[in-house]
Order: sequence, then C-alpha cells, then structure tokens
Amino acid sequence: MMIFYSANNAPHARLKTLSYVFRVLIPVAFIFIITAGPLLSRPLEVGPHLTMRKLGTYLDYYVDRDGTTGIDEVSSRAWQKKFRPLQQEDFSFGFTDAAIWLRAAVVNRTGRDFDWILECEYPLIDDICFFAPEAGSHTSVCTGDLKPFSMRPVKSRTFEFPVTSPPDESAYYIRMSSGGAMNISFTAWTREELRDKNTHESVLLWIHYGIMIAFIIYNLFIFLSVRDLSYLYLSLFTLSISFGTMSLNGLAFQYLWPEVPAWGNIANLVFTGFNGIFAILFTRTFLETRARMPRYDRFLLAAGVYIIGCFLLFFFKYEYAVRIMSFNIGIILLVLISCGLYLMLKGSRQARFFMLGWLGLLLGAMLMVLHSFGVIHEAFFSVWGVQIGTTILVILLSLGIADKINIMSREREQALEASRDAEEKYQALIETTDTGYAIFDEPGRVIDANMEFVRLTGHLTIDDIIGKTSERWFQQPEKIELFGAMLEKQGFIRDFEIDFVHQNGTTVPVEFNATAIETTEGKRILAICRDITNRRAIFENLMSSLHQKEVLLKEVHHRVKNNLQIISSLLNLQANKITDAGTLRLYDDMNNRIRAMSIIHERMYQSSDFARVDLADYIRTIADDLRATYATNCPRCEMIFDTTPIFMELTHAIPCGLMINEILTNTFKYAFTPDFTGSPAIVIALHETDDDGVELIIGDNGVGLPDGIDPEKVESLGLNLIHLLAQQLRGTLAIDRTDGTRYSLRFTLTHYA
Repeated sequence: MMIFYSANNAPHARLKTLSYVFRVLIPVAFIFIITAGPLLSRPLEVGPHLTMRKLGTYLDYYVDRDGTTGIDEVSSRAWQKKFRPLQQEDFSFGFTDAAIWLRAAVVNRTGRDFDWILECEYPLIDDICFFAPEAGSHTSVCTGDLKPFSMRPVKSRTFEFPVTSPPDESAYYIRMSSGGAMNISFTAWTREELRDKNTHESVLLWIHYGIMIAFIIYNLFIFLSVRDLSYLYLSLFTLSISFGTMSLNGLAFQYLWPEVPAWGNIANLVFTGFNGIFAILFTRTFLETRARMPRYDRFLLAAGVYIIGCFLLFFFKYEYAVRIMSFNIGIILLVLISCGLYLMLKGSRQARFFMLGWLGLLLGAMLMVLHSFGVIHEAFFSVWGVQIGTTILVILLSLGIADKINIMSREREQALEASRDAEEKYQALIETTDTGYAIFDEPGRVIDANMEFVRLTGHLTIDDIIGKTSERWFQQPEKIELFGAMLEKQGFIRDFEIDFVHQNGTTVPVEFNATAIETTEGKRILAICRDITNRRAIFENLMSSLHQKEVLLKEVHHRVKNNLQIISSLLNLQANKITDAGTLRLYDDMNNRIRAMSIIHERMYQSSDFARVDLADYIRTIADDLRATYATNCPRCEMIFDTTPIFMELTHAIPCGLMINEILTNTFKYAFTPDFTGSPAIVIALHETDDDGVELIIGDNGVGLPDGIDPEKVESLGLNLIHLLAQQLRGTLAIDRTDGTRYSLRFTLTHYA
C-alpha cells in the first residue's frame, strides 16, 4: 500500500521521525553511559595488612523498589548483572522507600580464616541485615534502630558485624531499609584498630557532652540568680540539642533507651522540633526582637507554632515526619541567621555572638552533609563538624548572654550614678528654689518639706512643721473640703489658690499643685506651692489698667461713630439743596459708604471684644440699611441670607463692608428695572472653605449687566471700588452674568478662638 504525503502532512511526518529518534536513541545512550564504567567493583583484599579501609569503592548496589527480593534471589548468578558499582567512599540515596542491597567481594590470600569487623557508621538505619556465605547458603545477622539494642552483634553505638573470611574469594550481602535518609558509609576494620578508634571517639564525645552538661548547669544557675529568660531558654536548647546529637550518633540508643526502639527511632526528630522551639524562644529574648523587630517577632512566633504543629505528624506516617522535620532544620537555620544578620548590620553587639555561633553550627552541619554524600573525603572536621559546631554555638551564645548582662550591669551602674547625681542636683534645686515643696501622708501630716515651704507656713526650721497637719495653716474650711474632694476624685490638683495663716495672724496667698501617689508605705501627697502675693497685686493692677483701656476704646469707637454720623448728616443736609439727580446719587453713594464704616464702630462700641467683629451680623445690618434706603427702587425685594458666624479683624471688616455696600447698591439701583417682571430676590451667602478661607457670594435674579459692559474694564466708581477692595483683601473675585448677576469673593483671614 502506498502512502502519499501532502505539503500539510510534512510537519507531522517530521514530528513522528523525531519521536522515533528520542524513543530509540535516548535509551541506547543511557545504557551506554551506565555501562561505560566497570559493571562490578573490585574485590576487597583482607589480611594482616588491613587496618582500616572505606568500603564505598568496593561495594555494588541494587535498588529493590518493592522490597520483596530475598537473599536467595539476590545471590543467584542471574541476579548479579543487576548490581552496579557504588564508586564512592560515602553515598546517600536520600529519602527512599526502596530496600538497598549491597554486595562486597572479599579476597583472603592468607590461606587461613581471617577475622575482621564490618562497621556501618550511620546509626539511624531502621533495618540492616548482614549475610555471610556458609555451606552453600547464607547466615544472617539483622539489627537496626527499630530493634532492641541487645540484638546487636556488637554492643556499639554504630552497627558492627564480626566477619570471618575463609581463604579465597567470598561474596557478602547487606540489605538496608529505612524511613529516614539512606546513607551508605561502611568501613572494614581489624579488631584492634576498631577498638582504638572507638576509644578515641568516646573520649572526644564525652568531652563534648561534658562541656554541654557544664553549660546546661551553668546557664540554669545563672537563670535562677538573675531571672533572665535567655539563660533558661539557652539551657533548655543546650539540653535538647545534646539529646538530639546523641540520638543522631547512636549514644542515646546505647545508653539512655536501649530497649525502647520505637522511641529511639523518633527521638532525633522530636528533639529536632524542641531545638527549633527553644532556639526561637532564645532568639526572641536574647536579641529582643519584640522591641527591635516587631514584625519579625510575630513571624518567629508563627514559626514556633508551626513547629509545634509538626509534632502531630508523628501520629501519621513516620516517613512524612522525617522529611518535614529535616526540611525544618534548614528553614530554622536560615530564619535565625537572617535575623542575626539584620540586627548585626543595625549595630547590635549581641547579634555578633549570635551570628558567629549559628554560622559555626551551619558550617559543621554542611561538612557532615557533604561527607555523607561523598562530596568531600573523611577528615576530622567533616566527621565531628556537628559536635564542634554545637559546642562553639553554646559557648558563643553563653558568652553573648554574659556580655549582655555585663553591658546591662554597666548601664545600671551608670544609671545609678546618674540617678545619684540627679538626686543631689534635685535636692540642691529644691532647697534653693522659691517654690515650696512638701510631702504629706494620707491624714495630711507633713513628712518632708523644703525651707521655702517652712517660710510660707511662718516657721523657722523644718522640725517645727514635721508631723504637723496642714489644717494648722489653712483657715478656710470650705476650701480645705474642696481640696480633699478634688484630690480624691482626680488624683491631682492644679492651680488651687488658698491662704496660709501665720501664727501672728498675717495671711500669705499661695497656689497649690498636688498629686496623690501610692507607695509601699501607703498613700502620699506630693505638693508644691508658690507665694502669689506679688502676682495678685500685678493681676489687680492689670485688671484696673485693662478696665481703663476698655473704657477708652469704647469712647474712641463711640466718638468715631458719632463723627461719621455727623459727616453723614452734613452730607444729607447738603444733599437737600441739590436738584441735579446725578449729583444727588453721588451724595447717596458716599453717604452709604460712610454709613457702612459707621456700623463697624457701632458694633465695636457695643461689643466686649474690641479686636474682631461678626461678619455675618455686620452683613445683615448693611443689607437692611440699604434695602430701606432703596425701598423705592425695589419695594418687593426679598433678602435671602445663608450665613454662618465668622469673626474677623477690623482691618478686614471695613474693606469687606465697603465691598458689600458697593455690590448691594449696584444691585438695588440696576438689577430690577421697571420692565423686570419676576419676583426680585437677593441672596447673600457667607461660609468658611476647606482651605481656612472665606467665601462671600452676593447674587440677584435681576436683569444683569448689559451685554456691552465688561465688568473688568468698566470705569464706573462702584465697580472699580469692588475690584480694588478685593485686591486689598488679597482675594479673588468672580462675576457670573448668567440669570442675573452673581459676585463670588474668596479670601483668607486670621481666625480667633
């Protein structure tokens, strides 16, 4: 059958070709890469020359995905092709549910049996079985941290398997499975070398834990002495991290709970959680994050609650708890180091100790992880990095708290010294001031006083008034009763005037300020008083002078008003002799302007405030006067007022009144001509604006200005005055000629309370 491809089918054909290439060539390439190296590791040769040998490069591995493969299948000839060389001294399969099979080929050329020890250095494997060949089959030794410690072939914190290798070549198998990390780290030892190594490690471990115990007890005792929570949290953190590292290196399972494997399996994770909680609590108190970083402090609290919530994972699957708690370790380290770095950059001295300590632990943990994954070779710091890091951390944090306490002690001493200096200065000030000072107990007896108070009471020495009640000097029972009631109600008294009566009958007016306080010895009243004899005399003189000035100002305003009225009357008399209508209107306009100024002085004369006038009331008076004057022009004219009281200085009121006079005069004269047929109305609005200004609006519904008149350029005296007065007020004037004439004036003024 022939297949024809059109132009549209060409891309589809190319895609099928590429798909075929990827399906065939990539697996072939993968197989080539896998098989490029040796299929099996070289055998391990044992004999008298063997002291210590890392087995990573001598091991082959097979990943049993479902964990059902047995030793008979794994050791069969057909199964050998499934093994691959490990090719690393230390390796980690990470978190996996699969079982890992390891195979080691061992060659014994001594011609006789040779005894040696196989050690698994990672003590957190749940299940590990060692299979040795024997008579065509295999013997097995199984242990792990899910089995009691007594089942271990060698009572050691790590997994040790005694091996007796016969002459020639033998194959040994190891099966491992774990809910935690699957770290592969095996070493071959002679018995003597392993014993020396264990002795050396035990010395180092107990030195480390001896230091930790010493700091736990030290910080706990310091906490009991100074009650600083930082010491308590550091002590608990040191305790939890000690148990955590003991669980991590197998010491806890060996010595603390050897027959409780269920607890030993999760102990490391539990103590990891407690490490995070106590580290957060210590950080909050030591770095004072609540005061220095309130938002970050709330984040730390949330992180602590999250870690507590993670404990619920132990009621579910263990594998989930292992992964999440391992993730939490890194997150907590980053959170705490970022907090310390931020405060260190801000200049915090304590943050330097904090940062150095946590960076030391982080470095040690990184070295251990890199060693576990085979990135770096075994060395002292890669093996003991965590122990060294935790020791440095606890030492530096303890030194940091001690430094903080020393700084606080120096600051306290400086504060006490400053307090003593201030007290001496205060005492000198109290004794030299012209203000009386006294302390009374609740019944009113004098406990302490200065010499000015002694003088005010009419005595010579302080001993004359100590223990005496204040009623001896107060001869005004109603004021004494009021004094006590106010003090009881408010807890303090301000500017209370009363007279002290001396033994010779003379009186001294004083002003009292008192405050009631609670002390360990009971209620006390702190009082200061000042002789106000001179102040009263000055006040009386000022009141007398003020009264005289008020009378004088009233007289001035009265005389100015009378003089303006005289001028107005003279103009009226002169106007009676004028027959020319145009000239008469000029006299009337002049008279209205004088009347507007006269009203201001009349208001000042009648008011008790000589500095300001109510503009709203002033407007009504001017408007009423003008309506009466021009009643013949607009007999039915309605005045609509929309005003709020606004007080202004005389310098603002006079130009404002003149402007209102000019606008209303023009309105009465020209807005309502004989041919106007509507209902005449004039609206006057006065309000404050949002920008602390004043808006004055005067509008009418009359005929409006003629179309040919430009209000900005007209040369009439009235409109010129309106513009000039607006400029004098430093305001803006707008004239709207729609449906009548509307004047809008906006200006600012000084307000008075």
